[in-house]
Amino acid sequence: MTASPGILASAGIMSGCSCCAQDSSFGLCIGLFAGIAVVAPSAEALELRRSETMVTIEATEDIEDTILAAADTGIVEGEIHGDLVAAGRRVVVNGAVHGNLFAAAESVAVHGDVQGLVAAAASNVELGETDIGGDLYAFGETIEVSGSIGEDVEAFAAHLNLLSGAVITGDVRVRTEDEDRLQQSASPR
Repeated sequence: MTASPGILASAGIMSGCSCCAQDSSFGLCIGLFAGIAVVAPSAEALELRRSETMVTIEATEDIEDTILAAADTGIVEGEIHGDLVAAGRRVVVNGAVHGNLFAAAESVAVHGDVQGLVAAAASNVELGETDIGGDLYAFGETIEVSGSIGEDVEAFAAHLNLLSGAVITGDVRVRTEDEDRLQQSASPR
């Protein structure tokens, strides 16, 4: 693999696992995720939303709190002026988060803007046409980036795809079993 300036690929760090598939790596991912969530800046208020099936923050909602969301599916269409901590099988953020985003799910898709950092642990992490103001910490089988990351990217993944629309201001550090699994489009910046 030929690494571009600012991209560091470390093969063998996950030592035999398919990112988070083994208990030791999964525990490490959850521990790191929980540690980041604990030191996150606190907001004035905290709102808990939970459901067995779905939690939705509608496009008309403009929330001035930090949100803790737990459901099978969590969908954010509105604006959150605080942090979002979401857990479930599927987390989709199409709205704006004016704070940090912490997500643990089977699938995490971010298409809305996040002013702070994004920490996501999922089998599949997708960052579409989005602007992330801070760092990206992603743990997953497949991580796909086509948006803008304002600072560094730290990825623990079996596959990392940097697509043509990806703009990363800082460094990219990848921990993977096989550095050939880093896919970089011809024009990410």
